[in-house]
Amino acid sequence: MSAQFRIAMTIVFASLAGSANAQFRTPTPANAAQHKRSSIDADKQVQGRLVWLEQQIAREQKVLVQQLRRAEAIRATALKSFNIKQLDEAEAIEQRAFSTYARRIATLEKTAASNSAARVPAQRPAPAVKPKASSSPAASDGPWKMFKFGF
Repeated sequence: MSAQFRIAMTIVFASLAGSANAQFRTPTPANAAQHKRSSIDADKQVQGRLVWLEQQIAREQKVLVQQLRRAEAIRATALKSFNIKQLDEAEAIEQRAFSTYARRIATLEKTAASNSAARVPAQRPAPAVKPKASSSPAASDGPWKMFKFGF
């Protein structure tokens, strides 16, 4: 299937679904080009969000590594001097670092999911073809079975 044919079919399906914008439009090359441009713009928006999400995750990982290095330095000092308080402090720093990291990553994922769901238009599925109903009911269906008419 060519890209132009798919675009034209998308426009036709949109008009069949009752879309206000596409209701009176016929699939012309200009409409197909406009649809293609809007599709490319949507792809660029999604890619931009993915790049932003990757940058945010990298930043959060960098913060996590810094906090873990700090905890490791405190732990090394505590082990040399047999200081239990410093060991507890190092463990607390690690726990805070991991919980903060997990919370921030979950927030980023929710933000990315809500933004992409709200702003990126979903492709409409093709309308389902309904099977044609027969003109006479089957003998085992409905009230006909009760009266034994034998249709």
